[in-house]
Amino acid sequence: MSVILLEKREKIAIITLNRPEKRNPLTPKLREELIEALKEAERDKQIEVIVLTGAGKAFCAGGDIEKFAKRIKEEDQPKKRRTSIDRFGAWAVEIAKVDKPIVAAINGAAAGAGISIALLCDLKIASERAKFILAFARMGLVPDVGLTYLLPRTIGMGRALELFYTAGTLNAQEAHRFGLVNKIVPHEKLIEEAFAMASRIAKGPRVALRLIKRAVYRELISSLQEQTELEGLMQNICFTTDNHREGVKAFFEKREPHFRR
Repeated sequence: MSVILLEKREKIAIITLNRPEKRNPLTPKLREELIEALKEAERDKQIEVIVLTGAGKAFCAGGDIEKFAKRIKEEDQPKKRRTSIDRFGAWAVEIAKVDKPIVAAINGAAAGAGISIALLCDLKIASERAKFILAFARMGLVPDVGLTYLLPRTIGMGRALELFYTAGTLNAQEAHRFGLVNKIVPHEKLIEEAFAMASRIAKGPRVALRLIKRAVYRELISSLQEQTELEGLMQNICFTTDNHREGVKAFFEKREPHFRR
């Protein structure tokens, strides 16, 4: 694998999103390798728990902003765009289907769909440097990769809608207070703390723990599948708007977007 690192220590698999120079964006290659690494860890009978983290200063930058720029220049064919976006969120359901516990070690910024990746992990430990950025509205887009399902159920509908509407950001302390993360730790101890939590879980009763996860995720998986399909349809609509084009241009020009009503 070229953009994912997979390390196995004792009964723990540590998976690292490894494009630090780009802040670990969810490119097709990274998504494919992430699912491949998760499934490999799931198949390995020696592995009991998975830790997921990011390399460099960010956990995951979410969607590939460079692809957005290409899209507004009409470098993608409409038919190709529809196919790719309809499928974009569906792969996230595969994370929810992994029956081994997953601990997210959130080392820095999680943006957009990067927050979905964190929320699809069972437990979340955040570095004090972590932050959660919901910039969809600034791009003239809707939240995707299941975020419209996951975030309201994690922090409450009112708080989620406020963040969605205002393209808001949460720091680590706010995320902990809202229940988005389980624990905040000093940055330099993040992996150590995540590994310690994973090791504690790995000592538990294997069958019972996996059945607990299946019971908790049973309804989530079917609902998440439906929600990602709906998000894909909505995102296709947003991609055709002038406001999306303005949002992307404003991002690259480092200015506030000026949306048409």
